[in-house]
Amino acid sequence: MINNLLVYLRHQHVISWNFTSSHHKIIQSAFPKMDISVCQNSKEFMDRLDQADAALVWRFKEEWLEKAPKLRLVATPAVGTDWVQLPKNLSGPKVWFASMHAAMMAECVVGAMFYFCKAFQFSKDMQKRKKWARLKVSAKLKSLRHARVTILGFGRIGKEVGRMLKPFACQITGVKRTPCEQPGYFTSGDRIVTVDRIEEVLPA
Repeated sequence: MINNLLVYLRHQHVISWNFTSSHHKIIQSAFPKMDISVCQNSKEFMDRLDQADAALVWRFKEEWLEKAPKLRLVATPAVGTDWVQLPKNLSGPKVWFASMHAAMMAECVVGAMFYFCKAFQFSKDMQKRKKWARLKVSAKLKSLRHARVTILGFGRIGKEVGRMLKPFACQITGVKRTPCEQPGYFTSGDRIVTVDRIEEVLPA
């Protein structure tokens, strides 16, 4: 049971990276008995860390554990382990990483794929020159349909990229450091390989 949540989510340049009063209300509504302390700076966070059962932060350093005897959970909106690097042992706090980035990042990736496949930049340059270079544009066009797409890094984001490409009948090769179970959208021809086979899959 988490009784005391310590929050330090502030960024002076990116508004959406800040913990707001609406966020506070949502969490408090879901957990009405939880004491939520919101910190405005790092000193305030460190001063209160000894009372926290859980911390909601962008980053957390392993050496801070000495000041957090009650800490059982570290939650972060960040993705990956760059910002929160804690030892994986049964006695240490659990770490929850965000899952919201997958769809957003996958949309960006698929958008970039169309940008290159459909020669948008070249077409835009021709438009500025008031030329309709049909043959030159056509020579640069490619299709995603039925393409073999290799995704280097097949974690949560990579799998979502693959899922968004399946309506275009793409064949997916996911490349990971360690083997994993195939996602449910995989069809015949899709595969997951380990990174030591990268030289084998790139030519396809």
